[in-house]
Order: sequence, then C-alpha cells, then structure tokens
Amino acid sequence: MNSLSVLVMIRISNGDTMNQCYTPKCLFAAIFLAVLAPTLFTAHGDEDPDWQGLVAPPESNASPTTPQPSSRRSSRRREVENVDLPKDNPVAAELATSEAKLPTAAEFTESQSNSATINEFIKSEPKPAANMAAQAGFQLTTDRVLLSTNTPAIDIKVIGSKEVEVGQSAHFQVVVANSGNHDARGLFIRLRIPESVEVQLVSSTGGEIAQPGNKEQTRQIVWQFDVLRSQSQQRMDLQLLTSAREDFQIQAEWTVLPVNQSVDIQARQPELALSINAPPSATYGEQAECSIVVTNSGNGTARNVVSDVALNGIVAKRYEVEQLDEGNEKTFSVALAELPAGDVKLTVTATGDPELRKEAVQTIVVNRPELNVVVEGPQSRTAGTRASYKVRVTNSGTLSAVNIHGVLDVTSGVQVIQFPDGVLQQEEGIVWNFDELLPGEEKTVIVQCVLPNPGTQSISVGIVDAHGNRAESVSRTLVKAKANVHLTVESTQDTLAVGDEVTYELYLENSGSRAADQVSVVAQLPKHLEMVTTDGLESTIESGAIRFKTIPRLAAGETKVITIRTKAAAAGTDPIYVELAALDPDKRIAYESKADVR
Repeated sequence: MNSLSVLVMIRISNGDTMNQCYTPKCLFAAIFLAVLAPTLFTAHGDEDPDWQGLVAPPESNASPTTPQPSSRRSSRRREVENVDLPKDNPVAAELATSEAKLPTAAEFTESQSNSATINEFIKSEPKPAANMAAQAGFQLTTDRVLLSTNTPAIDIKVIGSKEVEVGQSAHFQVVVANSGNHDARGLFIRLRIPESVEVQLVSSTGGEIAQPGNKEQTRQIVWQFDVLRSQSQQRMDLQLLTSAREDFQIQAEWTVLPVNQSVDIQARQPELALSINAPPSATYGEQAECSIVVTNSGNGTARNVVSDVALNGIVAKRYEVEQLDEGNEKTFSVALAELPAGDVKLTVTATGDPELRKEAVQTIVVNRPELNVVVEGPQSRTAGTRASYKVRVTNSGTLSAVNIHGVLDVTSGVQVIQFPDGVLQQEEGIVWNFDELLPGEEKTVIVQCVLPNPGTQSISVGIVDAHGNRAESVSRTLVKAKANVHLTVESTQDTLAVGDEVTYELYLENSGSRAADQVSVVAQLPKHLEMVTTDGLESTIESGAIRFKTIPRLAAGETKVITIRTKAAAAGTDPIYVELAALDPDKRIAYESKADVR
C-alpha cells in the first residue's frame, strides 16, 4: 500500500506578536517524495521512520524559522474515536484505528539533515540492468519482459494562509491530483486537526467525507475515493476557527490500495509413463511377442530416454530415444524367446533427463509339460528267478504332453518275458507310445523279467514328448547267485534173480552259480538186498541205512559220484530209497529206484 504524510505548520497572530513556523529546507526532496514516493517505496504505516518529518513546501518565500513545540499541543495528541468510516475497506479501517504520530519541532529540524541522503539516492547512478541480467545467466531484451507495473502519482496540496487570527474563521483548500497514467483506487486522505481548532465547514467536489459529529471529536477528517481517475484532481474546502493563541498543525496523510498485477509463469516438467502389452501366459519353447510403450505424460521434453527390459532381473533388451516431446510416445516391439518355465517377472525401466525414472512389472506364466518317469523294481533277487518292474509316467507340468515315446532297456542276459498290450519289443528295446498325458495325469507299464545271472542288473527307461521334454529313470536289482544241487540214481539192471549183484550209481550235481554247503546223502536198501561195498565216499551202515560222509562244499558245476554194489538175497519188489540234503541252500531231495528180485 502506498501512502504519504504531509504536514503544514500554521502561524497564529494576535495582532502585535507573531511566532513563525517553517518547513524543512530540503524543498526539492520534499516535492520529489510527495510526487514519486508511491513508486519508490512499498506499504507504509503511520510509524515508518523514513516518512516522519517530511513537510510540504510553503506557498510563500518567507524565511523559515524554527518552531517551538507546545507542551499543551503534545499533551492533547491522542486518537479520535467514533469516526464514520467505510466498514468494507481494510485501508479505511487501518486509517481509522491507527495511532497518528506527528513530528515535533526538533524532529522537523533533524529531518533537514536527511535531505542530503535523499539527494544522494536521487543522484546515485543505478546499477545497469543488463549487468544484473548477465549475472543471472540470460540476456535482457524487451521480448523477455513478462510483467511491467506503473502506479498512480498522487499529489496533495493544502492551500491557505499560514497566519490566522484568533476568533476569526480561516478558509483552506485541500487539492488532490493524480498526475500518473493509472487510476488510483481505494484512495483515502486523512486530515488531522487539533482539538482546539473548530471545523466549521467541510465540502468537496468529489469523493466522500467522514467528519466528526461534535466538537470533542474534531481531530481528523477522512476523505475517501473509490477511484481517482488518471490526470484528474478534486478539491476539499475547509473553514477553521481557533480560539486559542497557539500555533497548530494540519497534517495530511494519504494511502491507496496496492496495484496488483500478475503474470502466469508455466512450470514445465516431463514425466515418463510406461505400459506393457504382454500375454499373461506363454508356451515353453515358443516365442512370446509383447510391446512396450513409453509415454511423456508431462509438459516438458524428456531427453536421453533409455528403456531396459529385464527377465527375472537380468536385462535382455535395451532401447534408446534421444528426445521425447510432451504428449508423445514411443512403442517398442519385443520378441521374448527361450523363456524359462514357470513365473517369469518382466520388468521394464525407463529413465531420462532430467532425473526421470519409471518402472512397470508384469508376470508371464510360461507353461510347459513336466515329464517324470520312475521304474519300481525289487532291490534283490536270486539268480534265475522272476522280477516284476512297474514304469510310472507322470506329467507334473502346466501343459499337456503329446506324442510321448517310451523305451525300456535291460542289461544283457535279462529276459523280458511279459509286457502289456500296446508295448512292443523292438531292436532298441521295449517300446510304447502315449498320445497325450494331461497335467497331473499318470500312466503305468508293467513288465516281467527273468534274472538268470548274478550281479547288479539294470532296468532303464527313457521318455520324450513332441516338445522335446525328456525324463529318465533306472532301477537296479542285485541278483544273488544260488546253489542248485541235483540227485540222479542209475542202476545196472532193474530185475534180477536171487544171488545176482546190482550196482547203483548216485550222481550229486551242483548246477547252480555258487557252491552248495554241507551236502549229505543217505541210502536205504530194501530187505531183499544186501550191501556188498561202496565207493566214492566213506560210509557206515546203521539199521540197514548206508550213511555217507557229509560233503563240506560242492562247488558250482561240480558233480560227485557215489557207487553202491549190492546182492539179491531174496525175492522182493521194494525199491532202493536215496535222500540228499544240503544246508545252503536249504534243500532236501528223495529219490527211489526199482530193485525187483524174482
């Protein structure tokens, strides 16, 4: 808010003695401040020390004298109350409630010393604007001017005689002029008059006047203008009457509403936005197509834009854009090959200048069959025995497996003797095919084998589908060797007469793959035969039974021959009975041979 205070000293004459008051000698500075101060200074209140002591120039050229302050006048300086001012204007409210602080004569004299400082300010050479602009980093030209302001130029003059007669009315005029090129809005002028001076008449050519209603409140008059047009002036007429022989002051203060002007400055900043157009799922082994869209959603230009495409945290692709203007977008087509099975995290990051960064994430589920095969078989078997093997094929993936081809292979010597329908025995092994295996589905194949040879025997299975998914499994069976003892009895003749001799040959054979332990043989002769002699093993006769000495170990493939020579003592048809026993393997064999005597 712009404001200014003007002080007029009035000299009082009683007819024979006269006291004189004068204004400061800095005539030029006072005029300069009265006219140009609103454009040089900002909002000013009543107590601003830079304005106190500035006095309007006198109308005459009389020599100034130093006024003497009146203690009576000072003691009466207080605020006027109950002045009818506009209630909706904050400036008027400020004028009505602010405390006026009039300068004393000593302050008057001291203010003269400020004129030199003011003159120095007026005469000082301002710093060139071009230099300041250069320091700011740009060239000052007229096409860069964004805001230019001007304020109204207010000039207030109080016109009248500097000497008045006690008891006689004196006429004064207050003239306000706006010599600027802009209208003054919200102009308020306040006149302060001592209580000892009676205001008899107040009128004006324009504006609104608020004045006191009785003598006790005659200390201020407010003159208000909603608008004082450029290059125009208005006048107020005052008629004052003083009844005391005392010099007094007429103080004029004015203020206007601030002149507000603005310019819109647009702040520009780029901003990156990302979008990913990718399928939610893909098939393992197939290429997935997606697109990345980088958009500048801000209102500035993005530069040096770099977009990285990462799969599970590993950067796979990089795209660069030198400049991306506001509202523009750039689309990149991305072919994703060799995606791993499962959830793949697709992360796209876009960065750029100045300090731009944006990230977008999408998960692609890569579906694939997951073939599994397990061969279940016995851990051990005895050589020459059978074994059953179950082949279990499952799909634990998220996609159906098609055209599954399986092959079962066995160790040399293993004999596959039984398999289900649809399974073929070919040169490469036992072969079968499945058309389709759904996710979570299981199919089985059972084969029967004979394991003739001791040692570790392997049954291996391999499967593969149309997508190239493979699985393998092996079952190993430890085949243990076994002893296989056989007993064969042969005689020289089946029928004989009494007195004839007959020889029986006992063949003990181990056709197994390991030795037989603790092999024993007992021969029981019928009553009509008598033992003559034995050969091959030591023997004893107990109660008609011929017991041969136990063979501690009969090696694999070994054959032991025992001979019993007998003589027919009487007629009879009972056969000869031979028993073979072994501890390992636990085996017992009985054999009968004819021995007819007629």
